Amino acid sequence: MSKGFVHAVGALAVTAAVTATAVVTAAPAGAVTRGISKPTLTVVCTQPHHGDYYSAVRFRQHGREFAGSVVVTLAVNNSPRTKAELHTKTGPYGWFRLRRVLHSSETGPWIAGTTYSWTTAIYQKTAATARRGTVTLTGSC
Repeated sequence: MSKGFVHAVGALAVTAAVTATAVVTAAPAGAVTRGISKPTLTVVCTQPHHGDYYSAVRFRQHGREFAGSVVVTLAVNNSPRTKAELHTKTGPYGWFRLRRVLHSSETGPWIAGTTYSWTTAIYQKTAATARRGTVTLTGSC
């Protein structure tokens, strides 16, 4: 065997060992970044308010799942009556970011300290995913 051949085989073995170690120790692709985050709901002090009653709140949520349409609904304590409904689309790789100010013109005031239920769904033609939970309106002026 020539020295060049032995060095090439050795280099190939080292490369294979490093690659195998990296693959074994790496976290699953997208395990941390995929999913729908829990939203935040905070009061908007620059809009009319009185005590714990606010005419506007700031809603923020983000996530990454798959490309499609995103629909978020908010209700008071799992009430069948929707307090707010938000629509957006994901980016080409499934990410979305919602930052909206929600006004209470037709649904009554937002109340600080109240727990609101939320459902975020992402729809495609042949698939859908959703997450739901509760979020408490925080903040004071």
